Amino acid sequence: MKTSISYQPVGVYKTTLHSLHIVMKDFMEQQYQYGIILNRLGTIEGFFTSTELLKHCYEIGFDYVEDIESLMPLTKALNKKFEIFDGEPTSITDMPQNIELYILRKGREIVGAIDQQSFLASLVKKQQFELYHFNTIFNAVPSGIMAVNIEGNVTMLNPAGEKISGVPKEKALGQFITDIVPPGGLLQVIQNGQGHVEKYKVRKRWYISHREPIFDGKQLVGAVGVFDDISKIEKLSSELDTVRELVKENEALMGNSENGIAIVDVSGNILRKNNQFQQLYLSIINDKNQMEIFFRTINDVVRLKKIRHYEETIGQGVTCHFQFEPIFEEETTQKIIVRVRDITANRVAQHQMIQMKKTLKNLLYTEQSMPYIHRSIEMKEIANEIQKIAKVSAPVLIKGDIGTGRSKLAREIMQNSDRKGALFIEIDCRGKSYTELKKVLVGEPHQFLRLLQTVEGGIVYIKNMDYLPLSLQEQLANLITQQSKEQSGSKVDVRFIASVSKEITFDGPHAFSERLYYLLNAMTVTIPPLGTRTDQVKLIVQQFVSLLREKYNREIILTDDALEFIISIKWNNNLLDIQECLEQFVVTWPSVVLSKEQLKYYLEDKLQELQKAVVVNKIIPLKQAVMEVEQELIRLLSTQNISYRKMAKILEVNASTIIRKVKNIEADTKMHP
Repeated sequence: MKTSISYQPVGVYKTTLHSLHIVMKDFMEQQYQYGIILNRLGTIEGFFTSTELLKHCYEIGFDYVEDIESLMPLTKALNKKFEIFDGEPTSITDMPQNIELYILRKGREIVGAIDQQSFLASLVKKQQFELYHFNTIFNAVPSGIMAVNIEGNVTMLNPAGEKISGVPKEKALGQFITDIVPPGGLLQVIQNGQGHVEKYKVRKRWYISHREPIFDGKQLVGAVGVFDDISKIEKLSSELDTVRELVKENEALMGNSENGIAIVDVSGNILRKNNQFQQLYLSIINDKNQMEIFFRTINDVVRLKKIRHYEETIGQGVTCHFQFEPIFEEETTQKIIVRVRDITANRVAQHQMIQMKKTLKNLLYTEQSMPYIHRSIEMKEIANEIQKIAKVSAPVLIKGDIGTGRSKLAREIMQNSDRKGALFIEIDCRGKSYTELKKVLVGEPHQFLRLLQTVEGGIVYIKNMDYLPLSLQEQLANLITQQSKEQSGSKVDVRFIASVSKEITFDGPHAFSERLYYLLNAMTVTIPPLGTRTDQVKLIVQQFVSLLREKYNREIILTDDALEFIISIKWNNNLLDIQECLEQFVVTWPSVVLSKEQLKYYLEDKLQELQKAVVVNKIIPLKQAVMEVEQELIRLLSTQNISYRKMAKILEVNASTIIRKVKNIEADTKMHP
């Protein structure tokens, strides 16, 4: 900042032209403080003050002041410490220092002088102005500024620093830096004499500080830090990063989407689009009718502020589904997202599905003529539970022995629900090979989804799910999870019911998929064994007999002792074996009456087979038979949740043998799932 310097007028005298009397008179009239003496050549000899002039006149006597020669002693006593300055200085920075008088000259004319007092006054004025200017800037800077001396004590703190740090200036000045604010970065600058930038966190707020050393010449005397609260900036930066990631994800989604996607303005101008949309849009713009429908729909979206859909065949017989979704800003439609999906294959598949439903409905669904019997207390409770289960669509897991009526219970759930009359598909995992089960449940890509689409609104019953290999259980869990997610029209309304006949365990050679179990175990029903509901079994057997009468159109009489005999037998497959045996007996036995003695004679071989621990159904190599029997025994014991040591004791072998065989079974299961 420049500050002008005021200068004083001076008397200029040549020794050859001016007498001491003239000089005295001129000094008195003009009230000069300084006089400049020129020699014969017009060169400045020096200067004298008014005090020196009076003193000289006093010494020679005032009677002789008119004597020209009396001026000579004064010129010999001239002060030689002066500096000639050409032009008028505007700043004290233009002036050399340690000079008693600055003589100002413009061209060849001497216009005045600046003495040391005026210079110092101007210097003080300049420093006061610069100090005021510095304080104004220092106090107005929005960033916090804090300085410390070489001892680490605070010497400066501006108002912004007070606000950011929360420490008043009066409390901070003179205090050690770390007693005022937590970061000790300024102490580090004092130690190594190097500046640095640091971002740090105090409680929940973020700050950034630029720190630099302060030198007095070459000597380090302190450090200064400029710091700001950047919490809002950090939050904005984080939000900006999130927005950037969302933009990248949206671009990736648009680029990889099988559907055409575009963003248009309210006039229909395309702002962004992917390649799939571009290909379909070329067919639209070449058809006047298609263009009219497209832009009319955009106008409807803007006017109604609602999502609009339509389907249209474009190009070479391509059927597309169009969706227009408005994007609002301050409740006004600003942009519209247009999605175009090729549904040609879906329409063909939908037609095929309708035909398949008609076929499957006749093939798979039959109205059950046998009423559901719930004579025992346990079955009455289950009947009440079924009424509650039927009102919702959550998956159901039915637990119970084979042949205890699990399939009947699953159909009863359907009969009491709003799905009555829809398709009911039963998939029995027992007695089927790995290849057969894989083909039915997973098969080729999208087969599971097509199966569910076929049963839309109905029930898929997976019977004896514990006989499903673990690898297929995991695949089935993945398919069910994938299908349950909302995806552009792929979600199908199907209820799952599953049943198991064994105790579920999640480890060991007979492990069950934990994910699949919890996916299908939202609600559980446990059917009690037949031995606990004898009266009910009698009624069911009588129902079997009634059905056989109708099926074979013949009279059949089952005696009471025959009924008691049937119930007393411990059948492997419970009601399934009873129904099978009765039907075979009716077909092969000519008598109308079914008595106990007749049944005992007929079932003699069957009873012996039921009493056997091992039943041979086909001829296989002896080594393979031994291995299969070992595996079945170990699997059976593993369902009882007992230790390897106890299993070994029951089978009368060493525990190490059991552990080795269990590992072999697990390895074989993984290799041949």
